[in-house]
Amino acid sequence: MEVLVFIVLVVFNNYIVENNDIEMILFFIIIAGVISAVVSLIYSRKNKIKQALQSFIAVVIALFIIIKLEVLVLELLMNSEGMQDLFNIDNNYGFLNLIMDLIHLVLLGVFAFGVPALYSIIIWGIPSIIRDNDINKEFAAYNKKKEKAISKLDEKLRIGSLDKNYIESFDDDKTYIYDNDLNIKIAEPEVLWFDNNEKEEAVSKIIDELYGYLATTADNEVRISDDITSFTPESNIENVKKLSAKYDNYINYCYRRKNEFIDLINKRIKYYDFQYKSAKVGREGEELVSNYLKLFGNFYSLQGIRLEVEDEYGQVQSIESDNIIISKYGVFVLEVKNFSALGNYNITVERDGRWLKTYPNGNVEVMKNATDQNNRHIIYLNKVINEALDRDIENYIEADGIIVIANDKISITNESFNQNIFRISELYSYIKKQDVVLTKDEMDKIRELLISRNLPPQKFPIYDYRNELRTNYDKFICFRNVAEQNINLINEVANEYAK
Repeated sequence: MEVLVFIVLVVFNNYIVENNDIEMILFFIIIAGVISAVVSLIYSRKNKIKQALQSFIAVVIALFIIIKLEVLVLELLMNSEGMQDLFNIDNNYGFLNLIMDLIHLVLLGVFAFGVPALYSIIIWGIPSIIRDNDINKEFAAYNKKKEKAISKLDEKLRIGSLDKNYIESFDDDKTYIYDNDLNIKIAEPEVLWFDNNEKEEAVSKIIDELYGYLATTADNEVRISDDITSFTPESNIENVKKLSAKYDNYINYCYRRKNEFIDLINKRIKYYDFQYKSAKVGREGEELVSNYLKLFGNFYSLQGIRLEVEDEYGQVQSIESDNIIISKYGVFVLEVKNFSALGNYNITVERDGRWLKTYPNGNVEVMKNATDQNNRHIIYLNKVINEALDRDIENYIEADGIIVIANDKISITNESFNQNIFRISELYSYIKKQDVVLTKDEMDKIRELLISRNLPPQKFPIYDYRNELRTNYDKFICFRNVAEQNINLINEVANEYAK
């Protein structure tokens, strides 16, 4: 609009002044104002219409005054007698008349060049001042509305300090307990002790106990309750960010705390899941071997024998075997492995005795050598047996160690000549191929000796996370309830503020 008015005024300025036709120029200005208002309305710029009308009124008034003054001054300048009367100059003073003529010319020049400049200042300056004033008013109203919204939230929200440390990873040998403000206290976990015969049932009971607040599937695997995973309140993030960064930070904090707690639960679930499955798989493998050996009646099979023997340094060593076979072909110590029952992989035993686990994707992982521990037990068992039979170096009995694979799912490649690795079906064939080294009396004597010296099964530690999970679950549910209320309130106020 400003450009249009400026052009009209400059083009028709002489006409206006000479004819004193202000009404005509005001008509053109009104037309320019109407055009500007219609264009703003078409583009839904209601605030622009208001500013345009305010600018239009101010410009019209200012221009009306300027044009009137211009007409009066020019009439005075064009009338030399009027100038003389104005300054009370006598015609007899020629020098003063010359000065008045010069003033006359200067004023004419000023009006000739200055009036358009004055028009431009008025036409662009006044609207600019009005716009700046409106912007300041809008900004002040915006800040006032924002402060009011933030004050409303601060009065109702219960948001504590967000400056808390997050746990990126959780360790098995530590517990992490939340307080009411979700600060974490790290401590040593409680430890429960079970032997391999007790472990499966004990872990199963722990899982059942967790069932009340963590969902459990039919196969006894713990899964996270919907009470926790359902904490996903929707948030209009853009409106919240416009309102205040601290509320956006609070929402991010809530979700991060939720994910942190889920990570902790997943860590504990994985721990108990592994403990339960490993105990179950181990028991099933040993039962398969034991049931197979019951088919034969020409040897003794002793399951779960644990002895304590002094080593060469006088230290008591505990040795425990899954199964010991006593036959006329010798003594065979079985280490039962139910490999691949918990995963999909194959095993290769290299010439140097290294065990490798190969996955379908080609990844290779070094395994713990399954024969190392069994060989250690055999060394001490040989000492017990030969002392009982009063055998010396000339007729020393060497127990034979065997790794028994309890399932046919896994593929095993044995490239070592020093490690006996067989499936269950190959076990008896291997035993029969050996030379006869024991009499029936010696077999009985070894059997009675091992049974008499047999000790209760060794117990192994299981971490107890029940108190940790129960306490943290209750804390998180309280946190979730408050957080949902806060986030809903933040959304409500942010959406209202954004209107």
